[in-house]
Amino acid sequence: MSEYVTKDGDRVDLLVFKFYGDTRYIQLFLEANPGIAKDDFLEAGIILYFPEKPVEIIDEKRLWN
Repeated sequence: MSEYVTKDGDRVDLLVFKFYGDTRYIQLFLEANPGIAKDDFLEAGIILYFPEKPVEIIDEKRLWN
């Protein structure tokens, strides 16, 4: 799990995109940081936690077997 200390004006959606490369991990982030509003601007000095990005399993289709 990684930590980040906010700077004045940070936004959750932009931080999640910056850390994970995709905003679909907002729920994962919010669960690790209860009480953080997802669209509000954040004050400086808040310690946020970014859980490791889940491993995605790709459902491979096989021609045989």
